Amino acid sequence: MKKHVRILLALVALIACLSLAACSADSDYHDRDPDGDQLPTLIHNYDISAESDKVGDLKDSLEKKCEALGGYIEDKDITYSGGECSSFDIVYRIPQKNAEAFIDHIEANSEVESLRDDTSYSAENTAEVGIERSTLVKKAELLERMLYDNSLSVSEKTEIVEEIAEINKKIDRIDTALADARFVTVELSVYEAPTALDNFMSFFIIIFMFAFYPTFVTVAIIVVVVIIKKSKKKKTAEAK
Repeated sequence: MKKHVRILLALVALIACLSLAACSADSDYHDRDPDGDQLPTLIHNYDISAESDKVGDLKDSLEKKCEALGGYIEDKDITYSGGECSSFDIVYRIPQKNAEAFIDHIEANSEVESLRDDTSYSAENTAEVGIERSTLVKKAELLERMLYDNSLSVSEKTEIVEEIAEINKKIDRIDTALADARFVTVELSVYEAPTALDNFMSFFIIIFMFAFYPTFVTVAIIVVVVIIKKSKKKKTAEAK
């Protein structure tokens, strides 16, 4: 029994030492200049709408460019017509330092109809968050080793497992925050540009409507007058 108590005390002491080390590291961080460790304070989120004569080729080109710039695709919705891509809505995540190159690629290979840049701010910094993450990882590793201690009861091990799960959740939140701060979101909607035939048909319909507009109006007036006269005759007949 005394041996088990000594083991537990030793483990507690080790956890305390790790906590003190983390506090010391954090204190040292605040005492030094964090130049180079700052995350970007301005986070861009682009919303772009564009047209293209070759939507499928543009989609493939953007996927390759995204990968080459160190980005990835977060979500996509593609529409096909006649077996070919006719439109798509894709959310790209691009490293902030390469975002301008990706936007330039979109503008160079499509007809951009609208481009909106919504920005948000981040006060996080890599050094401080990195210290917190490292401390949490070490604590989780220590707790995992404790699970192999046969002197612990089932309930004690259950509590340790729950604590590890909470620590991993915190680590995941930190990783997500870091990713959000380092990447730009580009929401791109691309539609197939109208062909010359489409433009001609639209122009023809507009001309046709204007050319025959007086006729349409005259016919509509005649129809309304006839309906009104018939209605009056019916009321007169009913009155008699």
